[in-house]
Amino acid sequence: MVDVGHEENNENELWILDEEGNQLSVIYGMISTHNLIDWYGNDIESIIISEPPALYDGFGEKLAILETPVPKNAVTHEENIGKMAFAGDMSGDGIADIVLYTNPGSLIYIYKNESGIIPRDSVQQGTGVNYTLY
Repeated sequence: MVDVGHEENNENELWILDEEGNQLSVIYGMISTHNLIDWYGNDIESIIISEPPALYDGFGEKLAILETPVPKNAVTHEENIGKMAFAGDMSGDGIADIVLYTNPGSLIYIYKNESGIIPRDSVQQGTGVNYTLY
């Protein structure tokens, strides 16, 4: 995967490449973050995209749309600049779940991984540190 960065109109391109660097597909989104998760418990990682929120396979095919409804009485910030995506064990069962949250953190969405398996290497509790390089 190569995150091409922010283009005009806040659009993002995420290039999916094979092991030799050939482009397989492009996932288009808005200002967004992405992460990897073994969602199906088959040792094949899927790609989480935060905006628009969805799950993709390693070839760039959309597997699922992640619903992010805003509750009626939710307090949100006007400076909300998009969603962030992480994978981590949020339920304490050893299986990575999907976490989406709005920036600056008004709303948090947790998608419990019902199909995953406990990996050979342990999954940390929470989401860990995220490094973004520019």
